[in-house]
Amino acid sequence: MRIGILGGTFDPIHRAHMAVALGVKREFALDKVLLMVAALPPHKTAEKTRAKLRFMMAKEAALGIDGIEACDMELKREGKSYTVDTLRQLSDIYAGAELFFVVGADMLKDFMSWYMPGEILKFASLIGVERGGEDEAAPFAAQIMGQLGGNVYISKQDEIALSSTDIRRRVFEAKPLLGDVAKGVGCLIYEHGLYMPEQILNIIRRLSRELSPERFKHSTSCAYEAVELAGRYGVDPEKARIAALLHDCVRFDYEKQVALANKYGILIPGSHALLHAALGSLYAKHEYGIEDEEILNAIARHTTGAENMTDLDKVVYLADKIEPQRSYSGIDELRIMAYNSLNGGVLLAMQNTIDHMKRKGHKVDAETERIRRAIQNKI
Repeated sequence: MRIGILGGTFDPIHRAHMAVALGVKREFALDKVLLMVAALPPHKTAEKTRAKLRFMMAKEAALGIDGIEACDMELKREGKSYTVDTLRQLSDIYAGAELFFVVGADMLKDFMSWYMPGEILKFASLIGVERGGEDEAAPFAAQIMGQLGGNVYISKQDEIALSSTDIRRRVFEAKPLLGDVAKGVGCLIYEHGLYMPEQILNIIRRLSRELSPERFKHSTSCAYEAVELAGRYGVDPEKARIAALLHDCVRFDYEKQVALANKYGILIPGSHALLHAALGSLYAKHEYGIEDEEILNAIARHTTGAENMTDLDKVVYLADKIEPQRSYSGIDELRIMAYNSLNGGVLLAMQNTIDHMKRKGHKVDAETERIRRAIQNKI
């Protein structure tokens, strides 16, 4: 068996990491590549994100990809983690396997100063990855092999101009991630409030206390999806993120919803499912301090929509229907439509709702039919 080891803090793991893993797997005919999540690398004194969460993100990134596997071996060891310790342990676990330790080609320059470099080469061959036309690693590879023996290979791959720092900045600024992280990774980032401004983190913390775990995950995944859609259609992504996070902020037990409705003096609709939208808008204003009317309207309109829906309203409405945690018949078609046409996505989602209600033998809300026709007439 031939096993590659790609180590990193993965804070967070992204498309460029996965491209390296898949590239060396293909080029060197590896049976698997382990994404070795670092606990506390010797050259770093602190970590920004808990190791457990970074491992969870690595698992999500590898999900469904043959021969790519997240590994938490280093997380289970105490103290600082050295490469030689990892390789020694792997050589015991995979007795007889051929190990390949993957690094950026620039790291070969300093390899001789690593902890026990000669021992590293006894356990594994090195693969130095050159990206974007770099051609400087060969002399260092030759020097390492000349002084220490072992094997050092060079892998040439296309450069992907992407870093974890860039991902963290984009999350902080509510910028879309555009597939640069796996959807599962994006959902984890939002669920745990990673890399977020304090205002957003406070909202997420409160939602986690007040909502059921399932409703909370739906809300944070909806926020992730809303930012992606906002980027696609030129909608303010910060407003989309807040509105999507809070769209279900009163989805606790119905008796409490009724009590709040009486407190705020709003009419209680005949359908239990319709109360939380208007009520949530008021709750977001009074309890979360949201004053932006566009955000509050998007919350109020996310269930049935409205005849005069803004693009922000439509983004939140659709994000609620297609966020990655959702799974139902027709959702794949709706997801495709949502990113091809904002109005087309809203209309298809509304039609799906109407068809579902009819199949269940439920009365379709007249307002939903009227709104759907109104939007159709505007296209």
